[in-house]
Amino acid sequence: MTVASPGPAVKEAARQVAVDPTTVLKANREVEHEGLVVARPGVGTFVTWTSADATLAAHGPRSCLGACWACGRT
Repeated sequence: MTVASPGPAVKEAARQVAVDPTTVLKANREVEHEGLVVARPGVGTFVTWTSADATLAAHGPRSCLGACWACGRT
């Protein structure tokens, strides 16, 4: 994913990784709190950082919590 690209809709992300949509919402909030994405209500969740960014080292290892689209892990 690139900066400013949207993540999948909550229902689609939940379906892709076979988790409850609430889990995806919690993961979205966590990565938003960490500054990795920005949520725009009614529009979507957008990437604000990529693994190519110099800030990667500052963020350290992450847990995907069902939102692997956000960090690129599988």
